[in-house]
Amino acid sequence: MKKILFLLCIGVVALPACKIKNDMAVKYYNLGFKKMHRDGNSAAAIRDFNNAILLNPRYTAAYQQRAEAKERLENWAGAKADLDTAINIDAKDKLSYLERGKAKAFLKDYDGAYADFSKSAEIDPREPDPFFYMGEIKLVKGDSAGAVAEYNLAIKANFRYAKAYEQLGNMRSWAKDYPEAIKYYSMAIESDEYNAEYYVNRGRAEEAVKDEKNALADYTTAIEKGQGFTFGYMYRAAMYHRRGDKDSACMDWSTAAELGYTPAQELVKSYCK
Repeated sequence: MKKILFLLCIGVVALPACKIKNDMAVKYYNLGFKKMHRDGNSAAAIRDFNNAILLNPRYTAAYQQRAEAKERLENWAGAKADLDTAINIDAKDKLSYLERGKAKAFLKDYDGAYADFSKSAEIDPREPDPFFYMGEIKLVKGDSAGAVAEYNLAIKANFRYAKAYEQLGNMRSWAKDYPEAIKYYSMAIESDEYNAEYYVNRGRAEEAVKDEKNALADYTTAIEKGQGFTFGYMYRAAMYHRRGDKDSACMDWSTAAELGYTPAQELVKSYCK
C-alpha cells in the first residue's frame, strides 16, 4: 500500500508544525505496518495506527491498516467502523470498499458486502478481487450460476487469478465432475505453483477418478511446497494406509501430529503402536 499522507496546511506559520505532524504520523504508520506485516503483532500495530490517526484524523491509509489489524483480531465491527471513516474521507478509494465488503461479509451483511464489492469493481474494473468476492457472496446465497459468472469476470480481469480457478474447481468437485475439477485445479497451479492447497485439491479429484499415481504425486508436491501444510501429509497417509503401507502412513501421520494436527495424533495412537 502506498504510504502517502495528504495534509492541508493553512497559513505560512502553520506549515512547519504541519510538516512535523506529517512526518510523525508517517513514522507511526510505518511502525504499525512493520509490526503487523513483519512481526505479526496486530495489537501493537493498532497502537501505532492510533497515534498516526491522532496526528492526522484524515489519514486514510492508517484507517485501512488499522482495519486490517482489527480483522486479524476478528474484530469485524471495529474494522468496518474504520473503513466507514476511510470512505467518508475518500469516497473513491477502491480498497476501502473492498475491505469493508469483507468485514460486512463476516458480519453476515451479505447484501451490504456485495454492494461494497460492486462499488470497488466500478471504481477499477481491472482489479480481479472485487469480482471474486462478489462470486463468494453469490455462492453463499446459493446462486451458483451467478458465482461462476463473477469468478470468470475475475479471470477476465487477470487471467492468472488462481483463487478463481480454484473455486471453479471446487464447484465442479462438489458436483462430482472430477475431470473438469482437475482441469481448473491445474489452471490454478499454472497461475500459482507455490500454493500447496491447490495440489491437495487436485489430488483428491484425481483419487476420485482412480488416478492414484498422480494423486500421490500431488500430495507429495503439496508437502514440498507448503512445509507445515498438514493436509498433504494426511491425504498421502490415507492413501498409504489403504494400500497396506503402514510404515509410510504412520510416518506421515506422525509428522502431521508433530505439526499440531490433533486428528493425526489420534490416528497415531490407533494404528501406529
